[in-house]
Order: sequence, then structure tokens, then C-alpha cells
Amino acid sequence: ANQHAWEKVELMYDDGSLANPGSVRMARLSNGAYFAAIDGELHRVDRANWTMVPVDRLLWDGRRVMLTAMCSCEWISSDGRDLYGVVHQSGRRDTIVSVDTTTGAVDEVAQVTHTDVVAICAPPLTGGPWQGVIFFYWSRSGGLHSVNGANEGFKVKRVSARGDNRDGVACMAFDAGGQLVAGGDSFLRLDPFTGVVHARVPTYSYISSLVWEPSYSGGKRRSGYSARSG
Repeated sequence: ANQHAWEKVELMYDDGSLANPGSVRMARLSNGAYFAAIDGELHRVDRANWTMVPVDRLLWDGRRVMLTAMCSCEWISSDGRDLYGVVHQSGRRDTIVSVDTTTGAVDEVAQVTHTDVVAICAPPLTGGPWQGVIFFYWSRSGGLHSVNGANEGFKVKRVSARGDNRDGVACMAFDAGGQLVAGGDSFLRLDPFTGVVHARVPTYSYISSLVWEPSYSGGKRRSGYSARSG
């Protein structure tokens, strides 16, 4: 039996209008809360009906910024303080940032080695061994890369054998079993240590965010994937 189920959802604003699927980045935090970033604003997501409730603008030193990717990372913090993203800055390398879920304030964590990061995720606390890696990111020009923790100076290492985005990746996530999956033009299962694509499943719509969650069906808990598009 298939142990994993993907569910497509579309996020709505609190006025009932649909969000632009290509602009949304979403993450589920360690405390079960969902957040979405779109057009320089942070929103809390109501899991019951996938409605976005505005939190505030995403501000970095008073300047409004856009997140090109977003994820939860418990390697640095937890208990609902584990929201991170990527900010693109003209003339500078992309920057991994922390996001305050109550104010929308953004603070720098580390710069990476690319200017076109489109996806980021963190490996689970279990599984591995992850060899000190706390983030994986995907750039259009460089493919899959890993980022080690602060004790190693947030060292960036290239994982992919090739440096292009022929795979059409727009988002990534780990499942509870430690498997790395990616979405965009299709579903991909990736080897996090080599970047090799082990499986590819076509999709009928573009996937802008992937979130793994413990899901419920008929009152019984089951573990599964959820694909959040829009």
C-alpha cells in the first residue's frame, strides 16, 4: 500500500480570493503552526480551511523583503521559532534569514554562494547521519547544495553533479523517513548526498511549496505528504 499521500491545496486570503500559486512559500513549524510568505508579507495559515491571516510585512532593518524560499529548521531553534527563508538582494549573494512569526522581522543567518536560490529545507533531527548539515538549498544555476551549522561557519558544499535546473525544482521537503523530495514541474525524489534523481512523477499543476505533515483520516492518524500549491 502507498504509505504517502499528496494533497493539493490552494491558499486563500481572508476575503476569500485565491493567492497566486507561483508566489506562495509555505512552511509548517515544529509546533504545528503553518505560515506563508507572499509578496513581502507574512501570513499565518488556518489549517482548517487554508485561509491566510496577515501577520505583518517582512522587514529586514526596516526594508521590506521577499522570500524566494521558506522552511522550518529545528537544528537552530524550535517551539515555533524555527521559521527560516531566503532573501535575494541585488548585487549580493542570497541570504538565509530567520523570520519572527509574531512581527515579520527578518534577521540574517548566513550568506550562501548563489544569487538564484529557489528552494530550501532542513533535514529532520532523526535519521541521517547528516554530517553537520542543517540546510539543503537548490539554486537554478547550481542545483543542490548543503549548508553546515554555525560551528563550521555555515560552510556551503555543492551536492549536485550538474549545475542547471533542468529538473524544474521550485521547492523541497524531507519526509519523516528522511527522504528528500522536490516539487515544481513534477515530483522528484532526490538523494540528499549526491543530488541524483531516484524517482520522477509528472504533475498536472505547478507546485510552489511542499510540506510534510502528520495527517488524519477517519479519526485515525496516518503519516503522509501534503503538497501545498498556492
